[in-house]
Amino acid sequence: MEKVNLIAHLEVNGEVYRIKKLWEKGFEVEIPTPGELTKSNELLTGKIVIPYDFYNEIVIEDVKFSCSIEDGKCICSFISLTPKQQKLLRFIIDSFRKKLILYVPQNSMNYTESEAIRKTLKNFESSEKKRKNYLKVITIVLATILGAFVLTGLYNRFSSFDEKQISITTRKTKSDKRKTALSSKTIIPPPQKDRTIKKRKDENLKKGQTYYCIQLATGTSIKDFDKKLKDVSFLPFIRIEKIGKYYSLRAGFWNDYKTAKKFLRDARKIYPEAFIRKCYYLPERWVKKDLSNS
Repeated sequence: MEKVNLIAHLEVNGEVYRIKKLWEKGFEVEIPTPGELTKSNELLTGKIVIPYDFYNEIVIEDVKFSCSIEDGKCICSFISLTPKQQKLLRFIIDSFRKKLILYVPQNSMNYTESEAIRKTLKNFESSEKKRKNYLKVITIVLATILGAFVLTGLYNRFSSFDEKQISITTRKTKSDKRKTALSSKTIIPPPQKDRTIKKRKDENLKKGQTYYCIQLATGTSIKDFDKKLKDVSFLPFIRIEKIGKYYSLRAGFWNDYKTAKKFLRDARKIYPEAFIRKCYYLPERWVKKDLSNS
């Protein structure tokens, strides 16, 4: 059973773990403290995220697995994969074995120069988006029907009041409004809490260390990024990194995935394809930066 090295991570129960190796029956996780992943071989459900070509990623949802410690390594085994999951995993693993997808650890990225491979992966991404949109529409329709049913029931219940009851309620409501208006003049509203997300200072960042960052865009010319840098100036640690022949617009250096995800919501309002990934803190890669919010 040949194992392949790759850049990928596992998301489960709000935590993120790096996947070191992948094979047909399971994967190896890099994890300093095993914690719940290895608790009594418990059945877990999570998703596997495999980025490629800087700005794309394959997400395999609802993966069922269990993990245990073997020879000091955290080994996870797949349990009851769907036929679609099996087919996709086999395709990805075979592509890595045949060097059609390349693992480049120094760039924390997977690459492919094969248009056929890229097209297949893109088709999977597209089908997953259509599936999610379909489920979203179904949920909205069911919620609308249920809401209409509840409102109809409430209307039938309260419409049985006679006119006398309604007029008494109206008088009481007007009186209550007058009392509220008088009392509200003496109330001083409490100050609003500052809900601004605290941004990470760069004093604790270590060169060569990996952190979570947001990748916003990628291109082969730095001219494409002059305006884009200003568009996201509200994010911390905005920078353009040059890796090989590519330029990448990135933001942030966070220790935990949850904090990065809070910023991702705002970033996607401008760049819908933005995603979270692991990045090295290497200032020598930066060809342009805006650290005013850092």
